[in-house]
Amino acid sequence: MFRGFAGLVLFGFVLSGIAGPVASATEPLPAPATTEASPSPEAGPEPVDDPVLVAEQQAADKAAATGADVVVDALTTPTELVTASPDGKFTKTLTVEPTRMLHDGGWAAISTDLIEAGGVLRPKMAPAALSLGKGGSAHISTVGHDGD
Repeated sequence: MFRGFAGLVLFGFVLSGIAGPVASATEPLPAPATTEASPSPEAGPEPVDDPVLVAEQQAADKAAATGADVVVDALTTPTELVTASPDGKFTKTLTVEPTRMLHDGGWAAISTDLIEAGGVLRPKMAPAALSLGKGGSAHISTVGHDGD
């Protein structure tokens, strides 16, 4: 243990010899130098450029104004849903599987309920382009990516 203590003393001596005098525990440390002027209290908050923070604030404001939860689209994914509540809190709901998808510039709930369209059956809203024949021999099925 003495050996380790001696190493610390030597290390401290080397640092003080290289870096200059070391402040003692009773000396106040110098104030950090500032290169920028601090904003005045009258200036108000600085504008925010981060689109996610802007979206959060807009959702929080809308939730407070309407009294209803508002989805934060910028933070929403196929497996995560973020909502702002009127009380100022945010809630993130996670799912194991995708439950929503981007469609026409917004989020839509995935629905595998079949509807008839163009003589075939298709899911109402699915991330894959799927069509099923209604019977007969002309069309059995096709599968592609959304938009194909």
